[in-house]
Amino acid sequence: MAIIKLGALVVGIRGTLGGVTYSQNRSGPFAKSFARGADPRSTKQDAQRATLAGSARSWADLSVGQRSAWDTWAALPAQEKTNPLGETYYLSGFQWYITVQNWLATAGRIPTTDPPTSERPTAPTITSLTVDVDGAPASNILYPAGEFGLGPPKIYALYKPTRLGTTDGSGVEWTNPRYNEVLDAQSATVTLAAYATSSRLLATGYVSTMPPTATIVGVRVDSAYTRGPNTLARGIIIANAPVGTPKTVDGAVDGSYRYWGSNSDLWGTTFTPAEVNTNASGTYMRLTDIGPGSVGAEDNAFNTWYYTLPLPDPTDCIIEIFLAASPGKTTKTSGYRLLLATQTPGNVTVEFQDELEALGGAPLAGTKYFARVYRQTPDGNRSTPTTITDIAS
Repeated sequence: MAIIKLGALVVGIRGTLGGVTYSQNRSGPFAKSFARGADPRSTKQDAQRATLAGSARSWADLSVGQRSAWDTWAALPAQEKTNPLGETYYLSGFQWYITVQNWLATAGRIPTTDPPTSERPTAPTITSLTVDVDGAPASNILYPAGEFGLGPPKIYALYKPTRLGTTDGSGVEWTNPRYNEVLDAQSATVTLAAYATSSRLLATGYVSTMPPTATIVGVRVDSAYTRGPNTLARGIIIANAPVGTPKTVDGAVDGSYRYWGSNSDLWGTTFTPAEVNTNASGTYMRLTDIGPGSVGAEDNAFNTWYYTLPLPDPTDCIIEIFLAASPGKTTKTSGYRLLLATQTPGNVTVEFQDELEALGGAPLAGTKYFARVYRQTPDGNRSTPTTITDIAS
């Protein structure tokens, strides 16, 4: 291998010319004889070559408008690329067409005649890479649940405090209903004759910002202080009116902290974000005396709305595997292996032991493996990679 010292006229050189490969590592630029990697002509390799040839032929079948769309898409700033010397450049529409067809075929998806319409996805979050020599457990990539748009949706919580304590005039009126707004030494109170029923004490007044695409899955109502030897009804307020099925408590309420509902309890009805976000939504309490007359009280009622957001379209997880024996080489070297991991709902791992062994033999103990993991959309847009390493054991 020769050593190169670059000067003012040539500042860098990469690639292969005349049987000599030029590159650079931490020690500086170097040149060495080009060595063609092994050509195992695997089933996947043959299929990829067939896709490449077929895509080149199918370009000719596109209309003028379709080719123009690919050229336009290729010139967008999002498609800017950087070569090994750090210089930026753009592929042509034809080059991107071939690339996207190849990516789609790798993921087992159908070819497309149009450029991707999705935004370039973010690089995936990968927790760990494990390469096993004996295959037990299988080599795998670990990632958070739902990372590729699959798995159970995340449940979000929206806290709605009370900003307006009022009553609806449907029974015996409360004294100082606004004392229900904050946690302090003062409470809203109501004095009931035997078997009388109070007005509903409304806890509303807070404008929230739940996303309009949310699906509400549950409501919980909390009260810092509730007291009275009564039958208590706790319910939900929408548009300043009761909705759904209230929760009831028979008998004395001891004055301690209490809650009703949960992150999966819809109180016998359904809700929309638009209904919840207004200042006319919240909770209510109503008391009925069970004799011989009583005083009821409440302080600091509030509710928590639980919701999910639409999951993104499922994306493909593309894994590239390298051996440490080929540092600085590109994906054209014999040390490169391309793997596709398919996802199923709820999975948090990709197991690739069998495919890894089929492509490159059993992993070697003590050898450092590199993985580049991409997120790829159904229409062929691919993220930048997340790189992770492991030493086979």
